[in-house]
This record gives sequence, C-alpha cells and structure tokens, in this order.
Amino acid sequence: MKRITLLLLLAACSDGPPTGDLSAVPGELVINLQTSGPALGAIRFTVKGGDVAQVTAADPGITVFTTTSGDVVSVIAIGATLRGPLVRLRVPDVRKVSSYRTAVVERVDTENQKVTADESYGLEVVQPR
Repeated sequence: MKRITLLLLLAACSDGPPTGDLSAVPGELVINLQTSGPALGAIRFTVKGGDVAQVTAADPGITVFTTTSGDVVSVIAIGATLRGPLVRLRVPDVRKVSSYRTAVVERVDTENQKVTADESYGLEVVQPR
C-alpha cells in the first residue's frame, strides 16, 4: 500500500504529461545514389523534411562535408567512384523516412568534369537493411 501511495504522490508532482513522441524510433537512414550513367567522383545535394542530428559516410572510401541552414542540410560526398550507399543520416524517428527529400545540386564525374542534368542519377532515402 505504501508503494502505491508513493507512486501516486510522484505522479501528482509531475509538471504534466511527458513531452515528445514516446513511440519515436531513433536510428539511421541511408541515402543511396542510383545511376545508369557513368560513376561519379563527387555529388552535392540537399536533404530536408525532418531533423538530422548527424551525417556520416556510408563507406570508408567516401569523404563527407555538411552544412546546415534552418531545416536544410547541404551535403558534399566525394569518392573514387560513387554508387549505391553514400551517407547515413542520424534521425529522431526512422519511421518518418518518407518525409525526407533530397535534391541534387551538382554532380562531377571521376575525371572532375561536371555532369549535366540530362543523365540519369537519383537519390533515395531508405532504412538500412
């Protein structure tokens, strides 16, 4: 009986209900580069649509630089040949994967030549397997 009274007393001292999404699933999302064109040596793109706590390379052969302005994260990924998984995003809720959007700003091939927009390159945000 004393335990129940103590629990009720502690609950009564609370400032209110807990804040935040208690069902959130923090973790990582991956941004994959899909291409049917030549391999890239570098790509600059933006990510928006949700909080991003950290951006890291998805592969040790990739170097990543980032800046954040408001809710937009700008990413530069550089590597010998970029294809497949580029970066990992640390996010507060991986279930909100569909809210994250990417936009390619610039692409450079492995010979350091700018790649035009008409070649097929795409980015997708997914949960890692």
